[in-house]
Amino acid sequence: MFVTVWLGILEISTGRLTAANAGHEYPIIKKANGEFELLKDKHGFVIGGMSGMRYKEYEFTLEKGGTLFLYTDGVAEATNAENQLFGTDRMLSALNSEPEKAS
Repeated sequence: MFVTVWLGILEISTGRLTAANAGHEYPIIKKANGEFELLKDKHGFVIGGMSGMRYKEYEFTLEKGGTLFLYTDGVAEATNAENQLFGTDRMLSALNSEPEKAS
């Protein structure tokens, strides 16, 4: 058994976000201009997959007016009646089709 985790600590006054990713999906950032994009962060190994794992943190700045969008793998891996994956690209397209509703 294992778990994926994305952990972030946001400094509200500056927008600086310190984060670590333990095998979780890439976060999505809504930029101040309204566009959603993947943040291809460095993934660590899943939690519980191996003992003694160490995780590295990274930093980025969330623009004023920006949004952080986190989701489970169940969204990208959802399938339709033809067993086709929804996928990350389609999820981004859906978010960007009406960004004001996705905030």
